[in-house]
Amino acid sequence: MGRVRLLRWLELALAIGIWALFLTAVANLPPPPRPVAPATYSDAMPPVDQPAPQDAKTVLDLAADRRGLPRTLVEATAYWESGWDQGRVSDTGAVGLMQIQPEVAADLAPRLVGHPVDLQDPAQNADLGAAILRAYIDDQGGDVDAGLAAYYEGPGELAQNGYAYDTADYIAGVKALRGMLAAATAVPMIKAENPFDSADLVARWRANAERRAAFLQVATERMLDAAGVAAGAHVLDLGTGTGDTAVLAALRVGPEGRVLATDVSEAMVRAAAETASEAGLQNVECRRLDAAVLAGLEPGSFDSVIARFSLMFVEDLDGALAGIARALKPGGRLGALVWGPAERNAYNSMSLRVARRKGLLRVPDAQVTRPFRLGNSEKLAEAGRAAGMEAGVQEIPVEVLAPTQDSALEGMRATSVTQLILGALSETEQTRLEAAMRAEMETFRERDGYRFRGLALLLQGRKPAPTS
Repeated sequence: MGRVRLLRWLELALAIGIWALFLTAVANLPPPPRPVAPATYSDAMPPVDQPAPQDAKTVLDLAADRRGLPRTLVEATAYWESGWDQGRVSDTGAVGLMQIQPEVAADLAPRLVGHPVDLQDPAQNADLGAAILRAYIDDQGGDVDAGLAAYYEGPGELAQNGYAYDTADYIAGVKALRGMLAAATAVPMIKAENPFDSADLVARWRANAERRAAFLQVATERMLDAAGVAAGAHVLDLGTGTGDTAVLAALRVGPEGRVLATDVSEAMVRAAAETASEAGLQNVECRRLDAAVLAGLEPGSFDSVIARFSLMFVEDLDGALAGIARALKPGGRLGALVWGPAERNAYNSMSLRVARRKGLLRVPDAQVTRPFRLGNSEKLAEAGRAAGMEAGVQEIPVEVLAPTQDSALEGMRATSVTQLILGALSETEQTRLEAAMRAEMETFRERDGYRFRGLALLLQGRKPAPTS
């Protein structure tokens, strides 16, 4: 709500299945009925704990029924807004399943539901969100699209300025989700496919290892230094990808040290094992492991933890950092690289920027802006300190140098952002997007090729030694 960034599209739109459990949803939105009477506190839905997906659906369906809205409309709006994650809080402070800002709740809840609400309660959050959506649709004369626009932008901004540049994408995304939910039958819940499990992405990632090593050399060396990766050290590599960083760490620690290279993607883990084997290294173990769930690692067992451009993809950053602190020995150190803001990373954000401008963005912002979600250095340092580490952040300039458009474009295709954007387009649209990207590249042309400047942030952490 209120121009909140689009949050977590159903990644299943890019996969084979959809998150769906619906037998009774409708395929087409009928003209909205008149609003039902506002709820009183006594008949408001009871609080529930953090809902699992099936529970979230139940809560949302109850809210839709109460407010006289099609269930798929409320379900789809909530999934586009929050991914059905009651714990999600946006950068602008919007809370819960329906992403409602506290000031909006304080203003509208007494009028729409008859009492103040607790946005932390999923049932009350869903009910108020559905009531707000109901009211906005009614205010727009029953126009569902305009009601969604008001929900996204805020009715005041919509009335003053009309649709924002990304509002049409928001409406189209919610409507597409409605269609998928309505068409779904009762099937077991399936996990969204990890884009990093794509065989094509893994192949491109390996093919671009040399280019990646060149433009990330300085940043990577500083990460390894920050983590204290030295002879004999035991190193945990989180989000190793195809194993580039694991190999570099293994060469530093030597035969007396060891490296546990981990990734949430099974395909990446296999590729990393192949990379380590090809390098002839015997001190690297590769294991599938989610950086957000490190409880299985022995506490205090690592001298160093490294993470090169992986923490941005971790859902529970606080949990991951707490797990890192737990895994480190006293005095152990963390070095983690993340990308700075999108506007300071022309190369990595080019496909996103051009797709937006050309109306070719078919996936939610939150999905494709995830690589830049930790771009606030102060908040990143605070997260490290909250996990119990001494922490700070340094800015590291990076540059991508490409001799030709083709080489620059191939590197961009290897990024998860571009893969997600292209994967949602037809072949004709893909061609249009890549042509527009080539035109954009000309603004970065220099005499010897193309130069793209960017910014990385280095999170440095140290687990304090116990005081005597």
